[in-house]
Amino acid sequence: MNSDDEEVELMDPSLASNSILRVLLSEASQSSQHSTHTIKLLNCLARQGSIDRKELNDLVFKGGITDEIKGLRPIVWRVLLNYLPDTDTKNWEDHLRTQKANYEEWLKELITQPEVKQKEAEGGAKKMMDHPLSLNNNSEWKKFYSDKLLWEEIEKDVKRTRQEVAFFHMAIDPTKNTEVDRLMK
Repeated sequence: MNSDDEEVELMDPSLASNSILRVLLSEASQSSQHSTHTIKLLNCLARQGSIDRKELNDLVFKGGITDEIKGLRPIVWRVLLNYLPDTDTKNWEDHLRTQKANYEEWLKELITQPEVKQKEAEGGAKKMMDHPLSLNNNSEWKKFYSDKLLWEEIEKDVKRTRQEVAFFHMAIDPTKNTEVDRLMK
């Protein structure tokens, strides 16, 4: 363990309030090369019940969030941004499951997945009500294609945002990366 100012003992992983923190503590306990600051940050998160928000803010402000322990940075940011509750750490898994279900529901609500709609006509023939070539303003297909155009424009704008960062050049659909790379040359 590096000695920044004082010797700090890493909390026992079995005492952590949830499995997320147990994994972080277990990973940290595998090595003795962690800074005092990182151990204090982990201990602050892993205490039973709730997180001392002032202490967490002070630790992050004064020393940042190190990359010494994989997974620590995203957890700290989720707490700081109030995505994970700091008052009830033992229920983080349930909270994350609920948030994921909310997100999936939101996707179903907002992203159009059109289907060809048919209606039974006279004489047993089927009449198409909504189809990919429909010009009807209420057509799900028309909304689908306009949303697709919007996504393509957003993707172009994101790529133009920070050209020096590779992340922004990756296509949403990985099969498009080679085509986009070819077009950008």
